[in-house]
Amino acid sequence: MVSVSDDAAVDRDHIGLTGGNCPLELQKPPGGSAYNYGRSYVGGAPYCSFEQTNYVANLDTGQTFVYDPGQPASFPYSPLSQSPFGANPRLTNIATESRNTGIDAFSPARETSAFLSGGIDLTGDTELYFEGLITNRQSQQTYEYQFFPADDPTIIAASFSPFNPFPDYVQPVLTYPLQKETEDVTAGRALVGIKGDFKPLPDWKWDIGFSYGQNDGSYTLHPQLTSKLDNALDAVVAPAGFDPSLSRLNPVDGQRYTCAINLTNPAEKCYPVNWFETSQQLAVDPALAYITSTDTGHTDYKQIVVDAHLDGPLFNLPAGPVLASLSGEFRHDSLNDTPGPEALAQDYFNFTSAGITKGSEDVEEGYAELEAPLLKGLPFVESLTVNGSASYTHYSLAGSHWTFKATGNWQVLPEFRIRGTYGTSFRGPALYENYLASLIGFTGAGDPCQNYGLNAAPGSNLYKNCQSEGLPLNFVGYGSTPEDIQEGAQGRLKPETSKNLTLGGIYQPSFADLQVDLHYYHIEVDNEISQLGAGNILDLCYESANFRSGSPYCSLVAPRDSNNNIAFIDDQFLNISQQITSGLDLTVVYRKELGNIGNLRFHGEAIYQLENTEQLFPGSGFLDFNGTFGTPRMVFNTDTRLKHGNWELTWSTLFLGHQQEYSLTGEVPGGRYNETQTSQLYHTLSLSYTGDKWRAEVGVRDIANSYSPVISNNPDTAYASRIAEFANGNGNLELFGRTFFFNLYKKF
Repeated sequence: MVSVSDDAAVDRDHIGLTGGNCPLELQKPPGGSAYNYGRSYVGGAPYCSFEQTNYVANLDTGQTFVYDPGQPASFPYSPLSQSPFGANPRLTNIATESRNTGIDAFSPARETSAFLSGGIDLTGDTELYFEGLITNRQSQQTYEYQFFPADDPTIIAASFSPFNPFPDYVQPVLTYPLQKETEDVTAGRALVGIKGDFKPLPDWKWDIGFSYGQNDGSYTLHPQLTSKLDNALDAVVAPAGFDPSLSRLNPVDGQRYTCAINLTNPAEKCYPVNWFETSQQLAVDPALAYITSTDTGHTDYKQIVVDAHLDGPLFNLPAGPVLASLSGEFRHDSLNDTPGPEALAQDYFNFTSAGITKGSEDVEEGYAELEAPLLKGLPFVESLTVNGSASYTHYSLAGSHWTFKATGNWQVLPEFRIRGTYGTSFRGPALYENYLASLIGFTGAGDPCQNYGLNAAPGSNLYKNCQSEGLPLNFVGYGSTPEDIQEGAQGRLKPETSKNLTLGGIYQPSFADLQVDLHYYHIEVDNEISQLGAGNILDLCYESANFRSGSPYCSLVAPRDSNNNIAFIDDQFLNISQQITSGLDLTVVYRKELGNIGNLRFHGEAIYQLENTEQLFPGSGFLDFNGTFGTPRMVFNTDTRLKHGNWELTWSTLFLGHQQEYSLTGEVPGGRYNETQTSQLYHTLSLSYTGDKWRAEVGVRDIANSYSPVISNNPDTAYASRIAEFANGNGNLELFGRTFFFNLYKKF
């Protein structure tokens, strides 16, 4: 079978919102009754919620200056002007980057795959089987970054640049044109095995298999290089008659400048950078072309698996045979990720540079299972079966561990069954988590305390925490961006373990082809291996109630130095102490023959979450994430199919329940910021036709063309509204709106 699919990116203009496709500020003015779009205006136009650009932070005076083409070319700046919260409309003169409208909500991707399987009878009771799969995925992402000096040496170089119209140490901020990153990944897997009857024991089966998998990928970036930027910042007055294509006019003093390196190495063809122009000018500036490179890295992942399986009956009990199963598996995994030469040279500007991530691990596992029917044919005991299993796993790096599982099935009546399971699990760190080479870059997260006197609600955790560090209300933000430290943790990470309990009942009435399955689940995960993200760590620290006196997230953020900079954020892989989740899981399946109309089938699944808590470190207290963004209490989906001959009509739904963030940020419901997302219901309709060796399907997703929920931006800073900010991992169909699709499948 061969299949090809295109996941085209969708740029959806939110024209149903005030301000058209520009997501605007969403706040409730003090004393107001409704949330208000577009309370900020620049030059009479609504203020978009994109990165701020074309401004300079004066690190000596603490002032911010905004590029103003109405001022003289030698000093094209005006002081920042911005009304405090409460003003309506809220006026400001700082610009934002409108080119973000060209960023795709989903990464465009093209996938091609081919699958082959078959079997050959070797003897009457032995079969050789095989299968192969190969896939290729080509994808790209579009990004928009700010261009600014992030460390002291670059700030000094920019401040001493002859293009600097300020007499002080400054931090100019521009934005690059949209940047693209592409990936090309080819993966394949081959499996061959032999299975048959195990003649020494009646009714026993055996199966031995061998598989080999390989994943080869390349990723291409277009970074700006520190070495080139250093050259471009070292500008000198161009000698008379110098090549005009390698020099530029300086509006500050009216002279032409070139790179000093051009005087000693003309082949370098360096073009001087002017950090005090606009982002629009930077996009076509030869200096940007000079400092930008193309860098390609490669990832190679291999896996070898050998497994054996034996199962059959041991002996008979009055209620039936006792069944046994024995399995063993050996697995070898290896990883070699080699970044591009510029990354290996640690020459990326304001971007993470990486080393080679390389390593391997062997895993051996043995598994045994018994299933015994204890009772049968008694009053209120149609049948009672128990199942027990145990496995022993040995990781060459993470050590060994036993895990267990016990299951009971009690058929109380022909229509009703009770089922319960209790089990444990064990997982050692993955190769990437163990061997990740040191990644040290600069976080893209802005200082949460920047202008907090204007942007944070008085009395909020953010306001109080910034004030507790002695920062002025108009604090310009850290002058040197914190380093984001990431690294594999071989020898530091503990294996993940978990305990899982499920208990529930299944109802299957005799009067209908119906099955209703309702279960309670409770899962505890200890030492989950995770990476939190530098921006998340910083936000959770500064929005916490305990801050430096007890927030576990603040233990990962370096304290501010004498210049109010944060040296680093520790985002290495770590063990989360404990996570607990519990809830109710409902599954309903219904089938009905409708005569000449066809066959109807309904399948529905719903989850109601009772608990979702997390403790980062032992003794740090639990945070409750139940019902917050990304983890709604209630989620359900349905799938209804009507099949008539070769035709099939399908109607699917997805429901995402109410979500809010107030419980994490400490804000007040109904207050200044809208941190609530109402429940959402999406519908998909499709029609398919199945032939002998092919199938075609056409349909439409999100029939109602529902718009994304709109909430306030970062709950305390709240510059502007965010679009579709909810239910990560639960579909996010609302980003596409009404979308038509066509699929064609062919078997060979």
